[in-house]
Amino acid sequence: MKELGHLAGNLNLGEPSIISNLIVFPVHSSNYTEETPLTLDDSGDGIKIEELSQPTVGSVNIKNLTDSDFFGIEGEELVGALQHRIFVTSFLLPGRSEKVVPVSCVEEGRWQGNRQFLSGSTIAYPSLRALTSQSIYQSLSKGRGFQVDQQSIWREIERKQTTLKTHSQTRSMHDTFDQLKDEIAHFSEYTPYEDQIGFLALTNKRILCADIFLNPELFRKFMKKLLISYALDAIEDSSTPGSFNMENGKEFFSAIITVRKVKRFAGVALGEEWRFKERGVLGKALVHEQRIYHLSAFSLHP
Repeated sequence: MKELGHLAGNLNLGEPSIISNLIVFPVHSSNYTEETPLTLDDSGDGIKIEELSQPTVGSVNIKNLTDSDFFGIEGEELVGALQHRIFVTSFLLPGRSEKVVPVSCVEEGRWQGNRQFLSGSTIAYPSLRALTSQSIYQSLSKGRGFQVDQQSIWREIERKQTTLKTHSQTRSMHDTFDQLKDEIAHFSEYTPYEDQIGFLALTNKRILCADIFLNPELFRKFMKKLLISYALDAIEDSSTPGSFNMENGKEFFSAIITVRKVKRFAGVALGEEWRFKERGVLGKALVHEQRIYHLSAFSLHP
């Protein structure tokens, strides 16, 4: 795992900020590339996402009509078409290319509509992403590709809606974010540091995750979406007594950047996926040309 340790060796954890019962540590970097790929929200009509000609729950088709690389982040929501979906892993799609990309469904009670997807303006909350990451780790390790346990995804969304007392006729994750938008809006009020490329997030009850990006610009493109996603787990934990454990967060970060063993798999498009599971940490990094485009990690003992 020396390769990932080398790539992540210039990362440092900064002083935390507290937003209600959410605490976020900034992740700083002293060495990063300035070149930034397109994302769904800044690509205009350059990215087309639609159902396959013979639709399936676990795949969508993406056309990159631009000359630039396109970056999709794990958990990013796609709304419309036959069912809302999320990307199950991060990927980098080259310009002027087309690819079938793995997704999972975050809406259970609908299978109708047109073929086109739009940005859902949300990212799946950390506990749902952790479930997806665990499922993908097992699937890749068994040579089965990017398969997820779809039933477990639906059960988790139903559990979250029951706990937060939200309602959706189609059990849609998007509806949960929408119904709680006023309650969670203030969580996105954050001013990033100039050299900040990510977050480590925890609540008064548990470690949520870490999200680390290629450079500050790519991080800022997803910053507010990530904070809102963290908020959905934070408000669930707010009803449970507990206190922040800063040392747990620091130990979690140290475990991430010193992981000793990694499993390497071909990425969805450009690059490789470096997956790891050790010392209570489950994570992955999308690596292309010796650069980490996105590293995400979750605690196995939150």
